[in-house]
Amino acid sequence: MLIASLLFFAAQFLLTVAQDEYELTILDDTALIHPTSFPLAVYDGDETVYLLGGNIDPGVALTDTYKFHLEIESIVEWGKMPEPGAYRRHGAAVWTGVESGEYIYYFGGESDSQHNEIWRMDVHTEDPSAWEQVAMLQDPSTFMSAFWDGGDFVFVLGGTGGSSSIWKLTISTGNFVFVNGVLPAGGLYGAGMAWNAEHGRAYIFGGIDTQHRRSILAYDPAIDEVFNMEATLPIPLAYSCAVWANGSGYIIGGQPGNSQMPDVMVQRFTEETGVEKLQVMNQILNTRGSGCVYAELENRIYIFGGALTHEGGTQSWMGEIMYITLGPGSTRPTVPTTTVDPTTTT
Repeated sequence: MLIASLLFFAAQFLLTVAQDEYELTILDDTALIHPTSFPLAVYDGDETVYLLGGNIDPGVALTDTYKFHLEIESIVEWGKMPEPGAYRRHGAAVWTGVESGEYIYYFGGESDSQHNEIWRMDVHTEDPSAWEQVAMLQDPSTFMSAFWDGGDFVFVLGGTGGSSSIWKLTISTGNFVFVNGVLPAGGLYGAGMAWNAEHGRAYIFGGIDTQHRRSILAYDPAIDEVFNMEATLPIPLAYSCAVWANGSGYIIGGQPGNSQMPDVMVQRFTEETGVEKLQVMNQILNTRGSGCVYAELENRIYIFGGALTHEGGTQSWMGEIMYITLGPGSTRPTVPTTTVDPTTTT
């Protein structure tokens, strides 16, 4: 029965399989505090991943935030979601490191209802529950995509609010306006998105408008245009997570549309080669709604939680923290220390 299913899958969806072989590693001694689907993972570019919100049971979401330290592979409780005491899930978040400081921005999301607030918090605050509201989305929305361009702007795309607009937040002023770039009519939500800083493009993988999509879109904020890539995903896909690393986009997991096949998949995308499925050893990525980040120094994609889909359609939440090593990493630099002679006086 399994072989027949796999043959059916191969006949329906042709996909290049990369010859490179990668291994998925599950941390033995460290896991999420709670098994969680749809945690938002934002990376500070150094050694800290911030984990915000998510579901811990059907209909139950987190009020807490966490910090995962890459170097020592440990996770600690950090603070609270916006409006302390209220849970949040299904929003969008980014980390920004600008001259005025390091901030996390959180957009929309839902608790008992959908929200349109835009919140900001200084990551070095003594009170990591002290979110400041800086602007508002046009409409309450969930499952948006967001990225920081490395400068003064954060862009927010799509969401369940039904908007096909793309919005730009100016960090220095708090001004939040829509730009001319347009997503598919009717809006787009639940897409995986990866920001390619080298070429200044955000790639948007799949998602949902009126149905699950196979499309790959590229948004160029410098000219404010959205492009349809010639390549497409092999199957309609939503609720994946995506990162850009070493010149490629990596798409992790996801929920197929109108398919009973397990959503076990790690895919790699470039404009030159299109989409190819990776051979990942020890793969258990039958997930949707994982959080993921790329840590350049370690040359790893870290994956946090997600929802497991079982035969028959039942689901469970994952607590694992995992990583895929893409190649040799670098040694994390140590902080130089100065030895002081205690017999020396000044």
